[in-house]
Amino acid sequence: ACPSAKILLVGSSKEYGSGIDSVSISEDSVLRPTDFYGISKQAAEAIGRQYAVQFGLDVRFTRSFNHTGPGQSPRFVCSEWSKKIAEIELGLSEPTISVGNLDYQVDFTDVRDVVAAYALILQKGKKGEAYNVCSGTPHSLRTILDYLTTKTTTTVLIQQKSTKLRAHKASPRLAGNTRKLRLHTDWKPKIQLETTLDDLFCFWKSTLSKQYEAEA
Repeated sequence: ACPSAKILLVGSSKEYGSGIDSVSISEDSVLRPTDFYGISKQAAEAIGRQYAVQFGLDVRFTRSFNHTGPGQSPRFVCSEWSKKIAEIELGLSEPTISVGNLDYQVDFTDVRDVVAAYALILQKGKKGEAYNVCSGTPHSLRTILDYLTTKTTTTVLIQQKSTKLRAHKASPRLAGNTRKLRLHTDWKPKIQLETTLDDLFCFWKSTLSKQYEAEA
């Protein structure tokens, strides 16, 4: 391996587990993942640390919280809702959205800010250190959906469905502490959540309009 190479191993806030109710999770918090995804990310971090110790590789780690932005798969909540609202506004869907628990408070960061953080960690971060990549601010899913529904002039019916409720326990409120990342790299998020949601909606409205025109 090239001795000057730097490796960024991207992890997840799921490494902290789902039994946390906090708005200031630091990298010193105990890792207690409670699902297979979180366990896999913790295992990957442990393996990366072993490579650093045993072979001297320069490995840096992230524990990335939720991020979103234009182009994201509609399998993720902000993109799913943005696509649905765009369909409603374009008359391609009935004005009804099925949801789960809207009381969760989630730390979302724009994916463009996340990528900038990753680049700075490689440039200025420290070997062997793990960094939370997040906004540090939790937003309720209800607030996000309310904002997106303003994008259409149509009245939207919100229906809670049991099939949308999470079968596993999820943190009611989870946000990360970004002090370490800011201190080591001078990074800070630049894109407000409202701008991210605006861009998501515009992305889906443009994409769906082009698809509709092509099929017409």
